[in-house]
Amino acid sequence: MRQRTFRYEAKWALEEECEEVIKKVWQRGNDKRLNCLLEESNGALMRWSKQVDREEGKSIREKSERLKSLQEMEGMHSIEEIKMLQGEIGEMFEKDDLKWKQRAKLNWYQLGDRNTKFFHSCANQRRRRNAIKIIFDEEDRGLSSPTEMEGVFNGYFQKLFTSSGPSKAEVTDCLKNLTPRVSDVMNLNLTRPFTRVEVE
Repeated sequence: MRQRTFRYEAKWALEEECEEVIKKVWQRGNDKRLNCLLEESNGALMRWSKQVDREEGKSIREKSERLKSLQEMEGMHSIEEIKMLQGEIGEMFEKDDLKWKQRAKLNWYQLGDRNTKFFHSCANQRRRRNAIKIIFDEEDRGLSSPTEMEGVFNGYFQKLFTSSGPSKAEVTDCLKNLTPRVSDVMNLNLTRPFTRVEVE
């Protein structure tokens, strides 16, 4: 049976326990040779990682079920707990995402330079994922030609950033919810006439 190659996972650095796992190995075996300590550290990290993955998987399932039940309930009392659960679940998914990003990058380094087919497959896959194949205009018509899509984008942003001559009341209404950075007192000091003493 082939021994699994040890690779340090980037997401372990996000866990406070990771450093403690390594410390315990080195404190127990300070009279051992370096290669033995490294092997024992590898084994301890692998066992710890499996346990963490199991616990996080269980925690995600439990939190997701709790979140679903709260979202189905009526009432404002659960909003804070919903926000808290969403944040915790999001953090767990970010850690898992980091693990898979690292593994994908490893495949790229191992295969990309020596395998042209693999390199072009990855590049084309990213290009296809980022490509816009169709957009819908204001009349809900699907447009797929580059010229048509360019026209829709230009029209949208021209309309977005073009003023239609709003009245003072409309401008005031738009600004009413903004918190002013310059207070009335500050504005008075900034606009008052300067004195000869200030100039000198």
